Amino acid sequence: MKPGRFSEEHWVELNDGALLATEVFFPEVLPQTVIFTRTPYDKSQLRAVAQGWTREGFVFVAQDVRGRYRSTGEWIPYRNELQDGSAAVDWIVRQPWSDGRVIASGASYGSFTAWGSAKHPSVCGVISEVPAGGHRRAHLDDSGILRLAEFVQWTLRHGWGRESCDPAELPGRDVLAEMLLTLPIHSVFRGIPPGLRGWGFEQFLDDLGLDEAISQCTVPTLHIGGWYDLFLGETLRQWSLAGSSAGALPEKRLVIGPWGHALSSPDTSEAGGRDHGPASQLALGPLQLAWAHSILDPAGPSTALSRGERVFMMAKNTWLEAWPEPESRELDLILDVDQMLRGRASGGSGISQCTYDLANPRPSLVWQSDRGSLRTRTDALYFRTETVEHGFAITGAPRMTLRIPENDSGGDWICHLNQILPDGKALRLCSGAGVVEPGVSQLTLELNETAIWCVAGSCLELELATGDFPFLARNLPGRDRYHDVAVESVTCQGLLTGAGGSILHLPISGASIPESEGAFL
Repeated sequence: MKPGRFSEEHWVELNDGALLATEVFFPEVLPQTVIFTRTPYDKSQLRAVAQGWTREGFVFVAQDVRGRYRSTGEWIPYRNELQDGSAAVDWIVRQPWSDGRVIASGASYGSFTAWGSAKHPSVCGVISEVPAGGHRRAHLDDSGILRLAEFVQWTLRHGWGRESCDPAELPGRDVLAEMLLTLPIHSVFRGIPPGLRGWGFEQFLDDLGLDEAISQCTVPTLHIGGWYDLFLGETLRQWSLAGSSAGALPEKRLVIGPWGHALSSPDTSEAGGRDHGPASQLALGPLQLAWAHSILDPAGPSTALSRGERVFMMAKNTWLEAWPEPESRELDLILDVDQMLRGRASGGSGISQCTYDLANPRPSLVWQSDRGSLRTRTDALYFRTETVEHGFAITGAPRMTLRIPENDSGGDWICHLNQILPDGKALRLCSGAGVVEPGVSQLTLELNETAIWCVAGSCLELELATGDFPFLARNLPGRDRYHDVAVESVTCQGLLTGAGGSILHLPISGASIPESEGAFL
């Protein structure tokens, strides 16, 4: 480092000759531990983050991934990150400004690159924020259905070329809508730049070694996500998986707040149609700093920011310090024949049916929307509890046991668990999707995890829909949804209800609801 310089740019040469553009930001005293992040979104955008770390005495190293911005080589999203990251750490620890310790850090795509460094013996910690876990985890729902709108828009903006395009350069609303309706889906990018035309959906089948890197991680990890983030499930999955096959389980921390992909904001405490109060605006910079100091010097002073889980209980607007909730229990609610949710069936059994129209698929709504706006459509089934008299918490991942009538042709079921507030507004709590193949009689469908307090005077509503377009790709009855076009437009889907029928398994805690009586029963 030259005297008086805050940063220097270097080139890290890989074995195949690719050069990775790397900017190093320095604190006043050297050598120091390095915070290392790699990004496809332009390392120059990380200078404010760099300043925060260097003020606290860390070296900060930012790197453009292979084939992006100033780095050379071929850009194939996710393909080379687990190898390139380790090679870059080799270079870092040889530098005079490094004390030989590296904390790999990254958000979204950058989380994937951070795990690429995790096996290196000089890496002493990993910070993973709102992780995009490769093509499969980022663009496929757990059901295996393509997150169509997310995939198309991410690919159009970032998927090819040396630099991301400006949002103003993306196709207009009408053109994008036409693209999303394209069948077969496999040809959605026809007419788009040639570098993309060779892409199929085979890239979704391989996690490129990510799970192995996470499960074998032997160093402390910090996992940060949001209840309203698309990658919430991946945050929780990585937290659970970290170090699971490493012998002695390393220390790992989880932070989940009422945030979207951009995480905590000092400008607003609103998300998902709710105001979560000032306590939700958690300062993540000081939290990461405290955690970093705690793993570098375990014998040093401990603070509330450096220890314990921090999981936000929405609607109660408080932070839990343990997850999963130790006192939670599972309550089974039957989808009854009269469209009510009850602890036991009122008597008898039946079949509830709704439509699926390929030409008029059920539209997607953003989190903060009132889902009651869709109730006039015929492509969903609704089941509701009575108004609850006592507050209780949903803490965990609700599950559905869907029982399917004989001779049902199958199809997609998208489940939204909603809360009907005292003012009548229906807000989504969590969602999940599943695919029923022809001849299947039962399907278990898991919704995403949540932690929310359901206030007295509200009720729960189960919305079981046949589509969620364009968030999820449309089903093509009896055909391959990615490579075929449809013949039949309108079909019918059904569920068994009442005694012996479909069930919602609800993880609850803090409930003042007796086992045999009460609003749910």
